[in-house]
Amino acid sequence: MTVRYVLTADDGLRFCEYHIRHSPIVGRQIARERYLYPLAGIAIGMAFWWATGRLEVLIAAAVLGAAWTLWWPVRWRRSYLRQAGRAYAEPENRSLFGEHVVSVEPDHLLVRSAAGIESTYPWTSIYEVVEEPGYLYVYVNGLEAITVPTGSIIEGDLDALRDELLNRIVPISAP
Repeated sequence: MTVRYVLTADDGLRFCEYHIRHSPIVGRQIARERYLYPLAGIAIGMAFWWATGRLEVLIAAAVLGAAWTLWWPVRWRRSYLRQAGRAYAEPENRSLFGEHVVSVEPDHLLVRSAAGIESTYPWTSIYEVVEEPGYLYVYVNGLEAITVPTGSIIEGDLDALRDELLNRIVPISAP
């Protein structure tokens, strides 16, 4: 079973956006930075308040901490997507985009790009298949997924591919 499609840099950025919204690791990182920095600022403000008796220092720290918790996730997301967009635009990464072919093989999933790059993923490395409007993501590790834009399929049956992938995924057992 084979599906042929075209992948663009916008498709790559769309995966980045999806990953930011759904990755537990990214969520923990954003939460840690979102709340620990303001708490540290408030603790410093409390120390200054205790040492100087100036309540306005504590109030300023609390206001800045509240502003940070609202501003930081938006800033982090924009920065991440901007960096990914710049990386995708680099000439060395042009082989990431263009026509791709995904083939189901007996012991692995094969992905070929128009640049002639072949990647094989044993069935044990594929742990999640996710659908969202316009995309199918086949996660091969915690950071990387094969991105199939459903609107850019040139040839093949996406539903059959998805069903075959779901049948072949090897469940990850808890340690």
